[in-house]
Amino acid sequence: MITKEEKQKAADEYLRSKGIDSREFKAGEKMEMCRSLNEKIKNMTNLPFNSWSRERILQGRKSCTSRHRLYDDPLVTHTVHLTWEWIKRFHWEAEGADSPEELQQVIEKIMRRKVPDDELFFVHFFDNKKMQERLNDANANHTVR
Repeated sequence: MITKEEKQKAADEYLRSKGIDSREFKAGEKMEMCRSLNEKIKNMTNLPFNSWSRERILQGRKSCTSRHRLYDDPLVTHTVHLTWEWIKRFHWEAEGADSPEELQQVIEKIMRRKVPDDELFFVHFFDNKKMQERLNDANANHTVR
């Protein structure tokens, strides 16, 4: 679930990206401007993580995740579209794995099939410390997926 603070931050960032300093506006004016952004904000989805990934995030070892679809998660700093071979070769550590071979085993367990090197994924990079905070908050509230 996206928090009110995350929605407000996303709105502020969007307005800033359009050259609008949202600090110049009263809350009501800002909300009126953001009504047009409602669809974007409504469609924001936190990245879900399995226990293997949550453990590595909490250890400070994981700062990206590979998915078949784009997630509009406010903690994602950037996303790239890469082949599985590239991810295994250059991003296995950022994925939290001990080796490219371990990463292959993990993805095949998740996908329940062999994942070929030419398969494409969206790699979502995120701030590990902020993701740790989210997971710790979710653990405190018992809302971890």
